[in-house]
Parts: sequence; C-alpha cells; structure tokens
Amino acid sequence: MQLKDSLFIIRIDKLHGIMCFVLVLSLVLQGFLEQQKIFGQPIWMWIIALFLPFLFRYTNFILNLNNPSLKYMYIYLFILCSSLALFNLFNLQDIRRALTLLAGLAVATIIFYGFRKNITSFIKLIIFLFIIQSVFSIIQFFFDLQFFDGFQRGIDECDITKFDCIRIVSDKGSSGTFGYPVPYGYFIATFIPILYPHILPVFQATSSKSIKSNFLMLLIIIGSLLSMQRGAILTSLTSVIFLNIFLLKPRFNLITLPLMTLIPFIIFKYISDDKILFSFNLLIDRWNDQLYWFATEEYSSHMYMLNLFSKFGSLGIFFIIGFYLTLIRLLMKHRKFNNTTLPKGVIFGSILSIISYQLNALFHNNGHFMLDVVGFISLGYFFALTYFIFENKDDSFNS
Repeated sequence: MQLKDSLFIIRIDKLHGIMCFVLVLSLVLQGFLEQQKIFGQPIWMWIIALFLPFLFRYTNFILNLNNPSLKYMYIYLFILCSSLALFNLFNLQDIRRALTLLAGLAVATIIFYGFRKNITSFIKLIIFLFIIQSVFSIIQFFFDLQFFDGFQRGIDECDITKFDCIRIVSDKGSSGTFGYPVPYGYFIATFIPILYPHILPVFQATSSKSIKSNFLMLLIIIGSLLSMQRGAILTSLTSVIFLNIFLLKPRFNLITLPLMTLIPFIIFKYISDDKILFSFNLLIDRWNDQLYWFATEEYSSHMYMLNLFSKFGSLGIFFIIGFYLTLIRLLMKHRKFNNTTLPKGVIFGSILSIISYQLNALFHNNGHFMLDVVGFISLGYFFALTYFIFENKDDSFNS
C-alpha cells in the first residue's frame, strides 16, 4: 500500500514538473502567444488554472514548512499580493492588475513547490529559455524579421515619385520571444546573476563538453547584448563583476574583469552607431525626468517605484519595499548554511538578482507588482532555493 502511494506521489511530481515547464515556456513566449487568447485571457492564465487541483498540496506544504523564516516570507507575499489585488478591484478598470497580481502569486507558488527539491532542473530550464531567446534575438536583429504584431526593428520609408524605398532601422534592439525588448531586458537583469554561479565552473573547465557549453554561453551573451536594453545589460554586467570578485582569485580578476567590462561596450558600439551603452549625460537626463514625475505626481513610463507610489500610495510602497528588504534578509540568513550540492555564490547571485531587477526597473514602468508576471518566476526560485538549502544543509559542518 505504501509502495503504491509512493509511486503515485512520484507520478504526480513528474506531472507537476512537466506542467511547470509548459507554464514557464508560455510566459516567455508572450510575443508569439499575444494574439492567441481564450475568452479574452492569455494562454498562460489558463495554464495557471490547470494547477488548481494542486491547491491542497500547496496549502499543506506551506503550512508544514520546517523553516519559520521561509514560511513567514511566503505569507508576507501572499498577504501583500492579495491586499494589492483587493485594492485594485475597487476600480473596475484595474481588474487586469488584480488578476495579474494573483497570477504572479500563483506562479511564485508553483515554482516554489515544483523546484524545491531540484534547483539544478530550474537552472537548466532557464538556460534552455535563454538559448531560445538568443536564437530569436540574433535572427531578428540581423535579418529584421517581424516576428510579432506591432514590433519590428525597422520600417520602409518609400518615395512614391521615385519608386524607391529606404530601410530605416530604429534604435530598438531585439525582443527575443517576448514581443518587445523591455521585458526581455527584465529577463536578462533578473536571471544572469542567478545563472552565473552555476555556469562559472563550466568556463573554468577544459573538457570538450565545456567547449560546447562555452559556445552556448557565448550565444546567450550575444543575444542579450542585441536586446540593446542598456539598464539590464549594465546591471547584469555589474552583478557578474561582483560575483567574480567574490568567487575568483585576484590573479584571475586582473584579466577577466577588464575584459568583461570592455567587451560589452565594444560590441555595443559595433551593433549601434546611434545608441551607446552608457552615458553620464543620458543618466542625468533620465534622473531629471524622474524628478519631474515626482514633482507632478503623474504616471511615469520610466520608473517602477514611482508608479507603485501613484497607484498604492505611501502605505503600499512601504510594504512593497519591505518585502524586497525582507527577502534579501532571508537569503542572507541562509548563507550560514553549508550545502555541498550547490555551487558557491548562489545566495550572493540571488541577492544581486533582486538588486539588478530593481535598478533596471528604476528607469522602466513595470515590476513584480505592476503587471510583470514573469518576474514572479524568480521569486518562486528564491523560495525554492532557501528551502533546498535549509532542508539539505550540512549540520556537521555548520556546528
């Protein structure tokens, strides 16, 4: 009887894992699936609904967590998302925002439960998604194909008197499979710091397998740069530099840090004559824009935190910022636990991921609590990571 129950649980977990893969894939393929809606709702919303039979499992799992800090952190997110969704429901025009908040909470819960015992599977999934993004990014950039409705890198400006057309390419980068470059940039800013501690050992190896892996990593780097999302590239690059300082010996950093800093600037200069990677003047202009939006108290297209303030007020933004700070504190608290199954730096990479996301969002309008459902994938990963570290800690080493 117990054997049958064990086999049943294993089969359920495998089914849940496959469904997790389909869910994450549907979220990052938004460009292709934008027009494919059922009763006006996107495909990923209906896929989330397929997880309803697991609701009892999720509830039982959360209530029986052995890690009090992790349990309270999840409850914090649950109450925060539910309260903000309820606040949005008072305005009928904000039903979409309410649904996306609840959907984001569901995504975080599903990822948390689905990958709590196998962090490596999650990392492999994200690498696979990055490869897909990069392939489409490179094709779209160099061949300027219109994969998605409403977005194309260039336009044809024609002179009907001369029957001549000139191709004018805008400064927009590639969009990967997201349909637009900005969410692709959020994806880069979030997951590069998470992936780097896992892929660094591959760069340091010299086997034929590592050579193939290095090629795939190079593909990911090129695809990410072609997004031309300056904020995401700079924040993820800075995160990687900090991780190198933390993980590598000083003699390696003397070579790697200058190269890692210069190469993106050189490549960016090569792929765009009219859009540089970083400029102090541009930074000052963007900052002045933020001051203007603060002064006018209007909705901004370039600042996530200000949009949160205009939508939820001082009290709402207080608890949202409190959530991010508490999440960082939770991750830092679990640095003291030794876990030999995970590479060094996974906690530090996760903390840098949160910071990178916030810095990128500082000059963009979306975020976890403003329509960015994809971002909740990383929140689910942070929960799963802390669970895995706590449950598999080496007590003899820590004592």
